Amino acid sequence: MTEYPPMTSAEWDRVMSTLDALQSMDENANLPPLPEEQDKPELEWPPGVAGQLAQAIYYSSARPVRTVAIASALAILAGVCGKCWNTYTGAGLNLYIAVVARSGIGKEAISDAIPALIRASVKAGERDAPSFFTFNSMASGQGLIKYLGEAPYSCVLHVSGEFGHDIQFMAVDKSGHHATLRQQMTKLYSKSAPTSMTGGISYASLENNVSIEGSASYSVIGETTPGTFFEALNGKMMADGFLSRFVVIEYDGPRPPLNENRQPFPEVGVKWFSALVSQAAQQANREPLQVSSSPEARELLRAFDKHCDDHVNATEDESRRQMWNRAHLNALKVASLLAVADNYVAPTVTADQARWAISLVLRNIANMTGRLESGDVGDGDTARERKLVDVLRRYLLRPPAPSYKVPKGMRENGIVPLSYLVVRTSQHSAFYNHKLGQNWALRDTVRSLVEAGHLMDMKKDRLIESFNYHGQGYRILNLPDYGG
Repeated sequence: MTEYPPMTSAEWDRVMSTLDALQSMDENANLPPLPEEQDKPELEWPPGVAGQLAQAIYYSSARPVRTVAIASALAILAGVCGKCWNTYTGAGLNLYIAVVARSGIGKEAISDAIPALIRASVKAGERDAPSFFTFNSMASGQGLIKYLGEAPYSCVLHVSGEFGHDIQFMAVDKSGHHATLRQQMTKLYSKSAPTSMTGGISYASLENNVSIEGSASYSVIGETTPGTFFEALNGKMMADGFLSRFVVIEYDGPRPPLNENRQPFPEVGVKWFSALVSQAAQQANREPLQVSSSPEARELLRAFDKHCDDHVNATEDESRRQMWNRAHLNALKVASLLAVADNYVAPTVTADQARWAISLVLRNIANMTGRLESGDVGDGDTARERKLVDVLRRYLLRPPAPSYKVPKGMRENGIVPLSYLVVRTSQHSAFYNHKLGQNWALRDTVRSLVEAGHLMDMKKDRLIESFNYHGQGYRILNLPDYGG
């Protein structure tokens, strides 16, 4: 059992009154009705207080998106709680979150809602709230360590706009500032536990050295568009564990209508947040509190850990292994944050919290797997081949639109015209960004599939005779399975 530090009677009264108020709240009380669900289901609201925080962010947003609101709520909890509460395995609760969505759908809620909650908390008298957040750009690993070391509690959420561009720079930078930023981000993920030594960066000139004594909690939430983010991910990022530290939360639904009835954060929510910040500030100079779990929750998380082990052991593909490598740890962190939100004095993970956290991580893995298999990740030869195979597979599964002008009977006979492939790959960066041009990249990829026995070059006279088609075509013999 964890020994919790003694609290004064005034502290107990403040904590219990806030918890009572939150627990008695009807989650739909005094709120406008939810808009109709999107065609593709979004994330379910998290259970408990974290879900209420997410809903408060949702209703305060100019263009409400549930997925964005939930990601923002998790980031807020990680930023405040990352260092002062631990999982029952001893890990800190910091998170790396990437919110991926098309432009114009409402991602700005992240950079709007978090400052609004901070300002409301300061106005209510909790002046420590800004200490746990930064909206500054981090230009290098040295700058990140310096900022984190100077932060009052060495516990910070970094809100990063246009995060995909940082990923792009990290992907190509071998030894410059973004290389050190990636290096330090990779290291800091596991430095929020009480036994960790964060360390720093040493230079030949001693005055340039930066370091942090003891543990530190760095969390980040970055927003980006799908093309910018996924195309920037190279094989090394997928295989070396950098990406596995992130919970990638993607929204691909439509742009929501403008919210003409934006709601301010409810007073009880501001009171709860202020109390959480106050507790974290006090706890910063004490031993972290350990989040316990119910027997059912622990069994669920234990079974998920075994499930992750099985997937890691089932493949030699490092990209796929890494997707499962930290999946259990991320689920445990998320579940623990939900527990702290419900009761930051003596938090206990419930079965519902464990299930929700596991489903979030599984959704992330399923999405990344789909992106990887369809060639959306990266821009090299492998990405081009996987994208072309995905195009061919979709061609066989459903008839193409009439605008592609595929001659009748071609698809039914397993034959694809080159003209169709030209159009279908023209908007994919792995092809149009090739240094020799899109057409060369496509023909080179087709040639590779022909040589591997997946496609067969059709004779032109046969295509003219059978389909009145005068261009180049290929018979689809078989398609490779990239399932691991």
